[in-house]
Amino acid sequence: MSKKFAILALAIVLTFTAISPAFAAANQYSQVNNQIATVIPGVDKNTSVTPPTEGVTPQGKVTWTIKAIKEALKAKASQVDSAIKKAIDWLPVSQKVKDNLVKIIKVDAIIKALDVITNFSGQVEDALSQAIQYLGIPGWIANIIARAISAILF
Repeated sequence: MSKKFAILALAIVLTFTAISPAFAAANQYSQVNNQIATVIPGVDKNTSVTPPTEGVTPQGKVTWTIKAIKEALKAKASQVDSAIKKAIDWLPVSQKVKDNLVKIIKVDAIIKALDVITNFSGQVEDALSQAIQYLGIPGWIANIIARAISAILF
């Protein structure tokens, strides 16, 4: 009886020793990636972010690029939604997570999130990635989906 107990206890200790650091690292990674400071640079946790009001008309390269992205997304909405679903299917996550991502990341949600994006390097993928991260998606997933969308659009 004591040999079985000792073997069982050793197996449990070894299992948790190997698994716990991986889960701790994964949990830490997802929390860091979902913080508002990483989603929208220069914004702290206590700041509320709202799109510009109707009276404000921002102008410049960023505004025109975002308008072009929105129009392209509206024109190819069904193709983009299917590309998003295919990109999500390739992710190394559980089916439950994939189903939730498909529910969250839709063309309409990305278009609304693009209203908040004001600071990106000028590439379409960067704006799309920031918009997807604004929806609460981790950065590494947002980058993959942004590349899939831009491949369909441009």
